[in-house]
Amino acid sequence: MTGNKLIVKPAIKSASQRALAGRSLALGLLALGLLQWPILSQAALQTEAVEYQADGITMKGWIAWDDSSKAQRPGVLVVHEWWGHNDYARRRAEDLAKLGYTALALDMYGDGKLAEHPDDAGKFASAV
Repeated sequence: MTGNKLIVKPAIKSASQRALAGRSLALGLLALGLLQWPILSQAALQTEAVEYQADGITMKGWIAWDDSSKAQRPGVLVVHEWWGHNDYARRRAEDLAKLGYTALALDMYGDGKLAEHPDDAGKFASAV
């Protein structure tokens, strides 16, 4: 899946509504696609950085799955804390993959933004 990108262009007037609708649509499409994620030949926990786009913003997510089974499995979206997409969200996706789910740790802020201070985290969260 490396290099694949999803581009969403919602038809909503205001920039904030467009951004929110675009992100919601992109996440929904990704969630549906998780059930169809390709299964590799090795039986092990697999992880991969994925990029997707909404409203011209590149989001940097992390997908995890256990390829020991060829059966379809449920998909789970892991939403990061207000600090942004970080190691903790990626580890939770990997933990869920070990339990038999395909998990996507998503990036709500775009471009992998990560806050160091609560004021910055508040600004990031209020912009979504």
